[in-house]
Amino acid sequence: MVLRFNLLILLSFVVSFGIGQNSLEFSHEPITERYSVLELNVEADYFSEAIQNSLISNLAFGGAIDRASLVDMESSMNGENTFGGWASAGIRYRALSDSIGFKSSNSLFLEFGTARYGYATFPKDIFHLGFIGNADKLGETLQMSHASAEYMNYQYAGLGIMNESTGSYFSFNLINVQSYFSSEVEEFTLFTAEDASELELTYSGSVTMNDTLRGDFLSNSGTGFTLNGRYNFKVRENKDLVSLELRNLGAAILNDRTRSLKADSTWNFSGVNIDDVFSSDNPLSSITLQDSLAYSDDQKAKNVLMPLDINAAYFHRINKSDHFGFSVRKRFFTDHRAEIGVNYLHNETNRIGYNVGLSYGGYGRLRMNAGAHLSLENWKFYISTRNLVGAFLESGSGRSASFGIARKFRTAS
Repeated sequence: MVLRFNLLILLSFVVSFGIGQNSLEFSHEPITERYSVLELNVEADYFSEAIQNSLISNLAFGGAIDRASLVDMESSMNGENTFGGWASAGIRYRALSDSIGFKSSNSLFLEFGTARYGYATFPKDIFHLGFIGNADKLGETLQMSHASAEYMNYQYAGLGIMNESTGSYFSFNLINVQSYFSSEVEEFTLFTAEDASELELTYSGSVTMNDTLRGDFLSNSGTGFTLNGRYNFKVRENKDLVSLELRNLGAAILNDRTRSLKADSTWNFSGVNIDDVFSSDNPLSSITLQDSLAYSDDQKAKNVLMPLDINAAYFHRINKSDHFGFSVRKRFFTDHRAEIGVNYLHNETNRIGYNVGLSYGGYGRLRMNAGAHLSLENWKFYISTRNLVGAFLESGSGRSASFGIARKFRTAS
């Protein structure tokens, strides 16, 4: 069973999902006419200092994984490596109302969507065992302790209020957890004899997984809530804007069919080469692992926190067409570092504009951001990426893309 849940840890490295965030306008002009807005936003992003895009592409879409590139990836790893990703797709409908807070610039909005996130921290020997094997490690001990991973797939439905003049908002969302998985490996070492006739495994850790890890869309494994909000305020009229945003402050209760496994033992088996553990002809299939490995398996409800996301930003209007921004973003995932970014936005006309920037942190190092938007009479489109270089390079260590479309429906004054 321990081998099984560590395989799940390895599989979780290829997950590139999580939470999305609507783009922030650089300025908010007073409302001059009444309208309702229907918005669609889609975002996907993954990043790692160690895992290259070629490996993710081959695992996700099929293809040969070159051993030389695997060795090259491993050579760049250190004692603790990270991988994280998120994705979301959602719709929001906003409608102005004179009765909300007695201000005609306030709107009510409804939003619905789906989101996924996943992250993993792992030592390089886990990567070696999972993707290269142990043929070159006979007579050695693989050190794979202190690894963790988490994955959640959920849907949300919410109600909120937005100030259309400033972009500030507050919303409450109900959460349906479709699937959840987490692991925490405290100790994990593997020794293989020089003649491959014996292996010794020492392990200690825990795994939590629900009963619909591969469930259908909207299948229920738990229920929760989140609070989301953004507060924008101008430091100088039409010159400087400060924005503070908090998303996914909340928790979920996984149902009583959630499995919690804990293991702590030393296992010795003679006559099996660990390379075979990962082959289709598995010699361990005839072994009752639950009888051989010391672990407990309980089913009970469990509380988990939602993936909190905090973003602070400052925007400066240089002139009518140009803006400069600075931001700090922190996602409360394991080993996620605060991400610092700078951005420049230029509006070529009232309809067309673009932005470029740099960011550093998160689950990687330096990234280049870029985006563009197009505004028509009743339509607005935008496309952006947080990793412009990675979008084109298989040797890059992450990819990112987001797309949005909004449609205005004007009403009588």
